[in-house]
Amino acid sequence: MIIYHFYAFDSFAGMPEPIGIDRQKIWRKGMNHTSLERFRSICKDDLHRITTVAGFFSDSLRAFRWNEKEKIALAYIDVDYYSSTKDVLTFIEGKLQHGSIIAFDDWNCYYADPKRGQRRALAEWQDRLRDTARFEPFLPISWCGMSFIYQEFDKIGKEIL
Repeated sequence: MIIYHFYAFDSFAGMPEPIGIDRQKIWRKGMNHTSLERFRSICKDDLHRITTVAGFFSDSLRAFRWNEKEKIALAYIDVDYYSSTKDVLTFIEGKLQHGSIIAFDDWNCYYADPKRGQRRALAEWQDRLRDTARFEPFLPISWCGMSFIYQEFDKIGKEIL
């Protein structure tokens, strides 16, 4: 039997101070705050299959230890900043499987500038993985997001059991 589990990584304190390439007029420290208590209240019926990991990614992702057998079916990345997106992509590398979906909630932030935000982070990651995998555009997410299907080159065109 397959058991589905959801991991929610969030600061639960809002966004960190935007610095360097992440600066934009609309971003400010503490913005988009949802407390852990509010999040748990929203998810109350599913708390039995949710693990929350609180903290900014630069700390919480380094401290988290995956179960060796777990793979990612869907990674929903709602982090706004280039630096945070880069941290998340590095973190999930090796946990994706052929057919995993990666969804970027803030794909069109920074005026859809390919040299900033989530677009830049994915482009750099694609370049690093160019010999082993590709990211097939999948579905837009409302007006600002985009999703992709992770495809391993050695599995494309083959039956996967």
